[in-house]
Amino acid sequence: MKSSRARSRCKTGVHAVLRTLLIAATVAGAACNTEEGGAGDASVADLNAEADLAGVDLTPPPDMACTPQVQSCTDICGPVRDDCTGDTFQCGACPAGLVCDLNGTHKCITPKVSCTDLAAECGLTRDSCGNFVGCGTCAGVGQECNPDNNTCGTCQAVTCEDLGYECGTAWLGCGPASNTTGCGDCSAKPGTVCNQVYHVCDPAAPSGKTNKQICDDAKLARGVECGIITNNNGGTVDCSVFNEYKCPAGQACNTRGIANRCDPFEPPLECTVANYNCGTMPSACGGSISCGDCPVGLICNMAAGQTAGVCGPPCVNPHKTCAVDYPGVCGKQLDDTCWPKLDCDCDPSMVCSTSVPGQTGTCSVAKLCTDYTANGDPGQSCSNAASPAFPKGDGSNLTCVCDAGSQCVTGPPGPVVGGATSGKCCVNANATCATDQCNSSVTNSCTGVVTACTCTVASGKIKSKEDIVQGIDNFPEALLKLFSGANFGKLVLKVADA
Repeated sequence: MKSSRARSRCKTGVHAVLRTLLIAATVAGAACNTEEGGAGDASVADLNAEADLAGVDLTPPPDMACTPQVQSCTDICGPVRDDCTGDTFQCGACPAGLVCDLNGTHKCITPKVSCTDLAAECGLTRDSCGNFVGCGTCAGVGQECNPDNNTCGTCQAVTCEDLGYECGTAWLGCGPASNTTGCGDCSAKPGTVCNQVYHVCDPAAPSGKTNKQICDDAKLARGVECGIITNNNGGTVDCSVFNEYKCPAGQACNTRGIANRCDPFEPPLECTVANYNCGTMPSACGGSISCGDCPVGLICNMAAGQTAGVCGPPCVNPHKTCAVDYPGVCGKQLDDTCWPKLDCDCDPSMVCSTSVPGQTGTCSVAKLCTDYTANGDPGQSCSNAASPAFPKGDGSNLTCVCDAGSQCVTGPPGPVVGGATSGKCCVNANATCATDQCNSSVTNSCTGVVTACTCTVASGKIKSKEDIVQGIDNFPEALLKLFSGANFGKLVLKVADA
């Protein structure tokens, strides 16, 4: 049975081939589609499994008992899914020169484009714009590239047999691409010849079939749609030269990593962030990118001055405007008929009552802490973080802190509030123990913190009792007292007056 390590290496064979430029990625995809890693194009079972999942929504259902997480697109970008409601909000693209970090933060960042920027020592990775970047192989003979984190580490023992290789010279992933291994020949299988691309033994006698017939057989047997396959005679056949094996417009062969399968192009990340699916736009990583073409009968609807947009029917009505179509209301990403979204903002001195994309609200003057008599003075309301007790008026909340020297507590006395909880300000009265205050405690009248009071000998309040035995001649008596416990307090043998 093949090890999981060998399967993993086979599945990442396309990446390995791209890194080393040994053979075309399409060939590697075909070579690594089977359990044995040999000459196996896309199988019917593989394609059926893919088709079975194609119509299944694998997105986890919303949690109806949770609190919505996306309340505003402020300071975030790109498509953001709220795992509570299941809704996806389009929070827009970044300013020129920046790109949206979709790996968790949804913040606009300076794009990382080089292997150094990406901290990648080897392998194939993506830059901040989603483009593939090849960072080479590991220079050390005893090192291999970890495709998960693009770092070099000690090679694991992988053999030709693990990868399903029967013959030829192959790079097994350890060290530079020049560090190849001989996988034998086909002498043990008379009547066969080595396929140097797939490293398997093929029949030596020609099948007598044309390349087109070989592709047709592979389509019937394994569901081949496009790309390069074995000719079962030591070589390969490129089925894509025949019209029926060319991918439709907007699709490409192996684009989703499935060998000999036509799939839609993966849209550029920046187009996804901007919610464009057609036209072209400049890339923060340099040059311009294509967001795709529209199907027949649809056009690319673009905002004024834009070169990219969204496919749809030709616009009959003009674009909506805030003044005409949304009078007296405000909101972000409101419907605009032909253009996907419209932002209707308030005057600079005012805020909109909602920041949830797609919802309309009303404009009002933004609330301040002073509106809630939360000026930081003792006895006034307060919070140490944004609190629903102090709504700003735009869906967000204010943080109303106490003045310096004061604490925000739930009492007083205490405890100090945390999170979004609100409280009252009080002067922080640090309680201290008096010099003669023993075996008691004091309480901070603001925070409620209790301080224990203990006494020391140095304070003069605790004095030890002494049992003094006079003269060296009485040493035996003193010693007996010590061991019998007859002394009271500290036993002292006084030899002479000082």
